[in-house]
Amino acid sequence: MNSEQRVLVASGYGVRTTGGGLFAYNGEKLEEVDRLTTSGLFATDTQLVRLLYVPHNLDGCSELLVYDRVGVVCYYRLDGVSGVHDVACEEERFVVVSTGTNEIIWLSRGGERARTWRAPGADDSWHLNSLLLTGGRTLVSAFGRFERTREWNVAARGAGLVFDIDAGVPVLEGLHCPHNPRVFEGGWLICNSKRGELLHLSSSGTEVLRRLQLASWPRVLAVTENFIFVGESANRKAVGESGRAAIAVIDRVSWEVVDRIALPCEEVYDLVLVRPELVEGVRRGFSTNPLRVQEQDQYALFREAGVEPVRIWATGDRLPADACRVTIAAEIPATMMTGAEIEVPRGLKTLAVPPSSVRRPIRFTPPTGGSIVKCS
Repeated sequence: MNSEQRVLVASGYGVRTTGGGLFAYNGEKLEEVDRLTTSGLFATDTQLVRLLYVPHNLDGCSELLVYDRVGVVCYYRLDGVSGVHDVACEEERFVVVSTGTNEIIWLSRGGERARTWRAPGADDSWHLNSLLLTGGRTLVSAFGRFERTREWNVAARGAGLVFDIDAGVPVLEGLHCPHNPRVFEGGWLICNSKRGELLHLSSSGTEVLRRLQLASWPRVLAVTENFIFVGESANRKAVGESGRAAIAVIDRVSWEVVDRIALPCEEVYDLVLVRPELVEGVRRGFSTNPLRVQEQDQYALFREAGVEPVRIWATGDRLPADACRVTIAAEIPATMMTGAEIEVPRGLKTLAVPPSSVRRPIRFTPPTGGSIVKCS
């Protein structure tokens, strides 16, 4: 990937068909890390911050997870956050974009809401999405300064902007559903998503220095010494099979797409470059205590068999007598002729085998000494 030996991690979702997750690309192959539907990511050298996505039309809470190389460090339930998109870190606070409520929210490391900025208008009128913290400023891209909920859905062309929320002024304007503004080579790099473009703009934002047409809906980017990686989501409005997302690999010198990495989900939301040990921490997740994991795996085996264990670990010691019971149950006729031989179904029940798991016929011969015997 690059001289710092980073791994490219992509987050994705697919509410209609595919589901989402995290996927890691090491320069040679793409691997599935997990299948938790995810939107925004933020990485440092030692931690990865992740937002678990839930659509604003579902009754549920978004979640924020923080990982290090061992696994999950912190978990936060985001009450009052809707249609969560992006996340960033500012000193000891998390900055979260609550798109559905038209807000940017600062959370302390204790999980308390420390600050809230709300764009004018109704819920999801601006469609706030990607964050950029640069030079002490908090910038956010948006589809437009609209007043009504989802008004951008019919009037977004040319209304998009990147907004400085502290100064209260736009930094870039005239865009088409923009995402992921980045400071780049003395100017700006941004996904002009509605037009399917990657743009390199001048520092003033008034001049297009380079423009690259991409597939479908480019929404996210990451930059290395030699390449620009841009996430391309499938068309949400496609009829029938919606297709899959991909990562376009662009040469920084020629500005040509030199490769595409296919993703197993409909949409890609974020791309970050992280150290390989952080990817392993995400794989481990909440399994940070080896004893707890081993014990729960053992209990799961017994639950699958439908029994309560006498001991959870296998040893060479004899089992106690009450753990060695075997019961044979058979359906025998109430009366039979002497000497008659019949096959009857029977079940075998032990402590480790469910009653229904063994059903074989056995042969039964009643004792002699009479023409008819009673059986029990």
